[in-house]
Amino acid sequence: MRKKLFLSSLLIILITIMLSMLSVNFVFQKHFSDYLTQTMEATLEQLPEDLSTIYQAKGEWDVNALNNFSHNLPFGTEIELKSPTGKTILTLVNPMQRMHGGMGMGMGMNMGMGSYSVQEWKTKKLNIYGPEGTIATAIVRYPASARILNPQDVSFINAVFRSFLYAGLLALLIGILLSYWTSHRLVSPLQRLTKSVKRVGEGHLDEHVPITTKDEVGQLAIAFNNMTDNLKNQQQLRKQFTADIAHELRTPLTSIRSYIEAFQDGVLPANEENFHIINDEIERLV
Repeated sequence: MRKKLFLSSLLIILITIMLSMLSVNFVFQKHFSDYLTQTMEATLEQLPEDLSTIYQAKGEWDVNALNNFSHNLPFGTEIELKSPTGKTILTLVNPMQRMHGGMGMGMGMNMGMGSYSVQEWKTKKLNIYGPEGTIATAIVRYPASARILNPQDVSFINAVFRSFLYAGLLALLIGILLSYWTSHRLVSPLQRLTKSVKRVGEGHLDEHVPITTKDEVGQLAIAFNNMTDNLKNQQQLRKQFTADIAHELRTPLTSIRSYIEAFQDGVLPANEENFHIINDEIERLV
């Protein structure tokens, strides 16, 4: 029973931990994806002002400054910068994105640097203004859902899920210890009770079990102790009853025996009066 109780408790703990981790994973992915989407949208809103600042710094487009600016772009975002005449000035993509296979990383329980296909894209057309008016047009293409993570995001997610894993392992260890302690605490009184029942069956009516709890097991121990007390009292009553019966039988038999011996010895005459006394003693026996 202890083994079954321990395994069943352990199974419940394992299922609970797994469901908890899956739930946390789902919720975390959802909220983190929403956070990345909001961050991406906020970054794109700042594009016209940032690009305008780069242009006005030298009065022309500085390729080096644009390349440095591309390091701050969200992963998966591609910006095609065109002049007012429609000529492509430069295409901006985060350099780290090129290093990791073009389309970034996916997010899951096991975070890895694997590419994936974006199901839906969004496109924005932003006008860049300077002192003399429109200086360029930025055609921005980015994923509708920010599932793409940069290496810093991947490192953060990995750290979070490692923490979840360590917490799950610690919870499992604590669960194993608690399951063992609980099964031992529940089964040990029953084992003691089983041994006591066997001793009572062998005639040891003084047997009692200790009462350590007030739950169902403790109530069972109380009931067992009351039962042994009742059995002991019943045994004493039977002994007393047997002794009383023996006394009630012995007295008239002794009297009858005395009269018969007196008849045999001629001490008393075998007349109707003495036979009447013997008959009364027989009636008493009946």
